[in-house]
Amino acid sequence: MKLILATSKFCGPCHLLKRKLQDDKLEVETIDMEEHIDKFRHYGVRSVPRLLVVENDEVTEVIQGSDEIIKKIKEHAKD
Repeated sequence: MKLILATSKFCGPCHLLKRKLQDDKLEVETIDMEEHIDKFRHYGVRSVPRLLVVENDEVTEVIQGSDEIIKKIKEHAKD
């Protein structure tokens, strides 16, 4: 299972989430909309921040919104 955080340079909540991830030292791939539009299209991301749970290159869960993303990240950190 892989976690991917979809972000944008112009998204305030995205910056806060990225800092939280760095502070917690969790393994979450971050993709920026302006730099990786091909990945955004591949995973069907239309808004940020969004956390994707990916297994075998298939999105199995989508979490939107800072509070919900933080909950999922904490849950993943316990595993």
